[in-house]
Amino acid sequence: TVFTFRTRPQVKQISVDDVDSFKKVRNIANGNLASVKKMAERKINRGICNILNQSDKKDWGGERNDIFSTRVVMKGKRVPSSFALKGKGTKGALTPKKMGKNGDQIPRLFQGTAEAHFVVHNDIVEESVFDLMQTHAIQKSIETGKKILYSVIDGNDLARLVNAYSQSFN
Repeated sequence: TVFTFRTRPQVKQISVDDVDSFKKVRNIANGNLASVKKMAERKINRGICNILNQSDKKDWGGERNDIFSTRVVMKGKRVPSSFALKGKGTKGALTPKKMGKNGDQIPRLFQGTAEAHFVVHNDIVEESVFDLMQTHAIQKSIETGKKILYSVIDGNDLARLVNAYSQSFN
């Protein structure tokens, strides 16, 4: 069986440096992973929401995302975005299995209207997280006909973000 798509999937992996809303991070060359390894998910949530100038929300299991925002700016335009956050409660390198009680946090992250999807972890992120995000981005692009962006902000990039926006993470 040969599959033909009405539209070619439009998917792009981006980095924290590609986000205008986080532009100060571009001036920070390296992050100090040790400085964020013990950071709680709640603090990460508050910090990112402060940068985006929006209220944070209380975390609860089974949610689609930890942050949904229409205030993320890329290339001068606002892009609806969803974030999955992992803090000190998630030990060691992040794998899909550590994301959600049933390992289903990435599929849930790609539900809804967001066009950019972020996983933020205060430590190392395994390649399998990137692979799964790419798979879901392709699927969502095919279903919606839209360009879908995805990004992983690991501990080093989170440390750069905290350094660049220290007042937001207090």
